Amino acid sequence: ELDPITLGSSRTNGRIITSYIDWAIKEGYRKNNINPLKTVQSEWFNQFVNKKRKLFITDQELEEIEAHCINAQDAVIVRALFEGLTTSELLNLKKTDVDYENGILKLKDDKKGERTLKVSEQCLKLIRQASEEIQYYKNNGHISEGTRREWTELVDNEYVLRSSITRTKKIGRADEFLIYRRLDTIKKTLGFPYLTSKNIYNSG
Repeated sequence: ELDPITLGSSRTNGRIITSYIDWAIKEGYRKNNINPLKTVQSEWFNQFVNKKRKLFITDQELEEIEAHCINAQDAVIVRALFEGLTTSELLNLKKTDVDYENGILKLKDDKKGERTLKVSEQCLKLIRQASEEIQYYKNNGHISEGTRREWTELVDNEYVLRSSITRTKKIGRADEFLIYRRLDTIKKTLGFPYLTSKNIYNSG
C-alpha cells in the first residue's frame, strides 16, 4: 500500500523501508551505517497517510456503478458486498440458495459458517440476471483494437458467480481472486480508484 489510508499501513511501510535500509547498510551501499528511520517515533508516519482517499461509496455511486456495468456478473458483486455478503459467501452462493419470493439468501462463509440474509429487490434482480448470463464481456466492454473476441463464455454450473471458460476449464466454484479481478476492472474502466471489496462492504 504505497498510498496508505491508515496509520497502521503507513507504519508497515516504514518497517519495510527500515529493513531495506538495514540491508543496504549491511551490503555497503550507504556511505554511513545510520538508519534514519530508527530514530523517529511511530507517529511520524502519520504524515504519509492519505486522508483524502475515500473509504466508502454512497448509494448514488453504487447505482452509478451498477448502471455502467455491462455484465450483471460484475454489478452483482458490488451490490451484494454493499448489502452485507462477504466475498466467501458470494463465491459460495448457489442459484438454489436464493428465495426470490421472500428476498432471503442462504449463505455459507468458509470460516464463519452458515446464515440467512434478507436483501433488496435490486440485489435479487441482479442475482437473477447474473445467474442467467451465459457470456461475459471483457474489460466491461472496453475492447482494444485487435481483440479477437469481445466476450467469453461463462461456466455452466450451479453458482451465481461464475468464471469464464478458459484453457484450465475450471467448472466448480470460482477461485477467490475472481472478485478482486473484476473489481479491479470496474474501478479502472469506471473511474473509481478507491473501489475495493472491503470499502464496499463497509459502506453498506
